[in-house]
Amino acid sequence: MPLGSIPSNFGIVAVLARKLPSVPFCRLRKRNDEAILSALALQSAGDILSGEAMFLTFEHAEVPMGALVQGGHSWRYVEYPTTYPWFHVALTELDGTEHRSTTFHVYSTADLIELAESTAHQLQIERVLLVSPGHLNGSGNWQMDELLEISEVSLENSFSLVYRLLDERALYEDDRARDADARQTHTVFVSPWAGVMRDRAEPAEGSA
Repeated sequence: MPLGSIPSNFGIVAVLARKLPSVPFCRLRKRNDEAILSALALQSAGDILSGEAMFLTFEHAEVPMGALVQGGHSWRYVEYPTTYPWFHVALTELDGTEHRSTTFHVYSTADLIELAESTAHQLQIERVLLVSPGHLNGSGNWQMDELLEISEVSLENSFSLVYRLLDERALYEDDRARDADARQTHTVFVSPWAGVMRDRAEPAEGSA
């Protein structure tokens, strides 16, 4: 479903008190890995490699929601079977005079941009955290960092995304992008938090 068509009640976060069967987690998660991989390969030959994979869910992990959110599903856990970065997006849902906080876990940059630009819903992005794998952030482990902006760098026969973080680091999908000049670089997303940080810095600069 396109992000622009998100229903107005999509941001509701429900905590259900339904008691679940006392079954060990490892037993609940039991699955046929070979069958899953084969199904993924048949469904989308290069989706994971091309950056179109998403979070993986299992029927046994679904928590019934009844009519609480029409068309919605609730899960005890999701699996993320790839090592691509994704976004933890904090939002405010504007519903008349009421403001509610909610969070989206967004996989692709394209969906993040669509969410930021769309006016078809009542969701306002407050801040975005980049969840990056170890090979991208250089630590060898997953990290979550405040994201300020994303740029697209044109390279020969390809392009690279560059993630600029609050701590002034820049994470490059392709190391060749490090040597790119301004003519090759196009900013595709700026977090609202970047504006907040600029506003905080201006008085200090003026008093220097």
